[in-house]
Amino acid sequence: MSLKSTNMNNSQNDGGALDSLNITTLNQLGEILLRRMDSLTESVNQRIDNMESKILQQNMTSIQIQNDVQTVKSEIADHKKDVEKKMNEKDDRNWRLNNIVIMGAPETAEGNALTQKLLEIILPHKSIHLSDTRIGAPKNSQTGPRPLRIFLDNGNDKRTALNNSKLLKDMKKFDGIYVKRDLTKEQQLKAKEARESQTSRTPVRTRSVTKRKSTSGDESENPISKHGRLNETMDSA
Repeated sequence: MSLKSTNMNNSQNDGGALDSLNITTLNQLGEILLRRMDSLTESVNQRIDNMESKILQQNMTSIQIQNDVQTVKSEIADHKKDVEKKMNEKDDRNWRLNNIVIMGAPETAEGNALTQKLLEIILPHKSIHLSDTRIGAPKNSQTGPRPLRIFLDNGNDKRTALNNSKLLKDMKKFDGIYVKRDLTKEQQLKAKEARESQTSRTPVRTRSVTKRKSTSGDESENPISKHGRLNETMDSA
């Protein structure tokens, strides 16, 4: 074989080996690129997941903040109502502070004259002009007369009137008529609860009625004293 032919064969062999090397290198590079792409894709997906998680957490936090704000607003509104209620109650009590209320006085000319006499008894040193200051809407005769509010000048007059009202119990013409303080609805409710609580705590007392024989041989019971008590009725003021 000639030298030229030998050189050609060697050149072909070198070219084949080079092509094979290039293919192997390209395949390796492709695999490296694929691995890098997979890694990059995984990294990007992880970042996306992290971002979605953060956004979801932020949304949940935002919702929680909105709920907290709404709760605070509701608490402020409730507190405002409570403060307004207490202020109104205080103003109402101050307005009623020197007043008295006459219960059971008939809503007639005769009833007004009787009430005027009552005022002369409980406030003997005051001249009070009786005006139409009935509490609540007119009632029918079956429900009884409406309470009558009397405006006094000061606390001393009020105390005098309440203290002297005990004089009425011995006067038959004032049966069913009594004097009380001018209370707000809240005060009336608390007074009622206090009376009911006191009644429930008071033990029931039983008395044995002893019998004795008189000198004539007849049996009689020992007298038991009875005390009447006036109940304060809640008015509709």
